[in-house]
Amino acid sequence: MSNTINYNDFLSELQAQGLKTTYTSEKEADFSDYGNALSADLKAQIADSFDNERDYQMQAEIAGLYKGKGSNFMNSQSFISGCKGLGYDVKVQYVKTSYISDYKAGNFSNSVTNGAIAVYTISDGMGGEIKIADANGNGGLETEELFMNNILGDVMKDINIPTNSVSTSSSESSTEGNINILNTNNNQDKKITQEDFNTKVEKYLNRGFSKEMAIIKAKIELNIMSMNYTGSYNDESAA
Repeated sequence: MSNTINYNDFLSELQAQGLKTTYTSEKEADFSDYGNALSADLKAQIADSFDNERDYQMQAEIAGLYKGKGSNFMNSQSFISGCKGLGYDVKVQYVKTSYISDYKAGNFSNSVTNGAIAVYTISDGMGGEIKIADANGNGGLETEELFMNNILGDVMKDINIPTNSVSTSSSESSTEGNINILNTNNNQDKKITQEDFNTKVEKYLNRGFSKEMAIIKAKIELNIMSMNYTGSYNDESAA
């Protein structure tokens, strides 16, 4: 069920999902301020990009990167690498807008300026596409910016991060090979047959994913942790 958003409730919901949020002092702009300072057109683009259930599933899977990393922040390179590791296409465009630059970077007056900030368009090639903006222009994305659509839409969409949160490597240059499943148990195992799981894995293998990544994506899609692939698909030519 969705309900009108309260910023503190928004932060509490992120924290309840095991996500770290950004500390802000009383004098510091928070991400409600950062988001609402954006131009009307950009705010609409971000909010309107979330228009189907797949978009929210993508958002939750990307949030797993933050959960696995145990941080509220990912720099641009790490964020892009993590999204690509999940099989998503990422395009970055610098968009002219009004915005409040980061307090921690020296904008102690929280003044609104005009300039260009990075906007990430993330798509899965199957109808899912979302836009995430570096609202405070600090060269990366905080957890709150990943969920900015909730603030801008003034509606709190239930957040349901998959139990199989993924972890980036300790360095900021995450790759597909550095993504690991952390949890290994799920009560939905009984509902999915081995044949179902193998078929799902092979769907991703046929799309060019490595066997390791195909298994991860099948586990994410089916929300099942304990199964392993038992098929005989030859993935030597898979990327």
